[in-house]
Amino acid sequence: MDIIRPLVATGLALSLAACASSPTRSTSTGPAATGAAATVPAVDVARVKDAARGLGVRPAFGNCVDAAQGTASATLACIDAELQHQQARIDAALASRRALSTSNGDVAAIQAQWRAERDRVCGADDAGVPAAQRIQAGICRLEATAARADVLAR
Repeated sequence: MDIIRPLVATGLALSLAACASSPTRSTSTGPAATGAAATVPAVDVARVKDAARGLGVRPAFGNCVDAAQGTASATLACIDAELQHQQARIDAALASRRALSTSNGDVAAIQAQWRAERDRVCGADDAGVPAAQRIQAGICRLEATAARADVLAR
């Protein structure tokens, strides 16, 4: 019996629901959203850490965000490092499941679908957008990726 499809579908739904309900997402139409020049405020460290709480995110992420002292570039580096860790968790869980599955093509297709949907909901990592929006998108991707890793690790 192939257990991959229901697990991955559940992980997709849970991780994207967590991201979609995230208070860090913004639909602002202010200057930063429209591309007009704007001053990027300091990063709200508490908000970044709260967004990741309870998702299997390492304590090192919180320490990194604290050390970033509210600077956007350092906060983005923390998010990127934790995203890499969470992606490694997903990769390990999927490798274990692939060993038990007879339909590895389905696993790859479902993973690609999940990633595309995550990036659609959260926004892709685009260096051309303001730092505040990149942080919001990064937190959304981190929430979704950590939630998916948690589901797949079960």
